[in-house]
Amino acid sequence: MMFEQKAENRLLGDIMPSLAESHAFARHAAHEELRYLIDRRDKLTDRIRFGLLALNGASLVALIGALGGGGNAAQWLGFTHNNSIFSAAAFTFGLALAGWSVVAQQSAFVREAGDGSARAQTLNRLASLYKLPATKENVERMSETMNELNDLPLTGFQFQHRSIFAQNFSAGAWFAGIALPFMTALGLG
Repeated sequence: MMFEQKAENRLLGDIMPSLAESHAFARHAAHEELRYLIDRRDKLTDRIRFGLLALNGASLVALIGALGGGGNAAQWLGFTHNNSIFSAAAFTFGLALAGWSVVAQQSAFVREAGDGSARAQTLNRLASLYKLPATKENVERMSETMNELNDLPLTGFQFQHRSIFAQNFSAGAWFAGIALPFMTALGLG
């Protein structure tokens, strides 16, 4: 009651200007971070995964081409019958993993964009509360909204373990498919 009598003609932002300014800055930063993260991840992840798909796919096609024409090119490159089967399997496995990593990452993007949107909307609500009269009810609403904001996941540090795992193993599958025949050709395998 005493709080309401002292603050009945004041806004929450007038009573807590530092907090209001801090949340206004956080609101702006959350919107900017959301735009940046979506743009950066979309570009970089698309390039990495497309590269892995292209690398494994092109290697598989090159292997098939090298095996044609009597297999002379394949033998020169160190592709024995067993090495060819192993490399083809490795490239095919790498293609499957790269494709799966795209699908797995898409789930993470959807979740992270939702979290970023929830964070930005909660900060919008919080910033609008500072324009309301400084009543006990509005202070309680602000406190609840701040708790809600604190419970939301941070968006700048989310990642998808499965997608990263598949992406790395896709690169490893390509390396294994390329390395074995060259090791054979050099007499190391």
